[in-house]
Amino acid sequence: MTTLTPIKEEQSSLDIGPQTVNLKSHPLTMYSPCSETTWQLDRKYTSFTAQYGVTDDWDKVPEQFTIWVDGTERLHATKDAGNTPGKVTLDVSNALRITLQTWPCYPYDPGLAVWIDPVLTAK
Repeated sequence: MTTLTPIKEEQSSLDIGPQTVNLKSHPLTMYSPCSETTWQLDRKYTSFTAQYGVTDDWDKVPEQFTIWVDGTERLHATKDAGNTPGKVTLDVSNALRITLQTWPCYPYDPGLAVWIDPVLTAK
């Protein structure tokens, strides 16, 4: 997933690199204070898997994580600092697009919403 170029990015773009969530270091993550990022899948993939959480320095209201597949909400979850990361596995075998969204946005806050080990499995 980290090698695909997004077709649309709103709010701030997702950065790639290591982050710490619930005191555990994760070397491959996509992260941002808030974002809405869409990738074109063109029905070339069978599944999307990831974990999601917030960095330990987050001190605002809980972060919302949403995944949209072809305009249909497939995940809506809430996480806060110190929470165990959530896990998601979605069937995307007929999907044209996938959108990962995190909010609310707090500029100048050090905390980050994190997608951990995101993987798209090709057909």
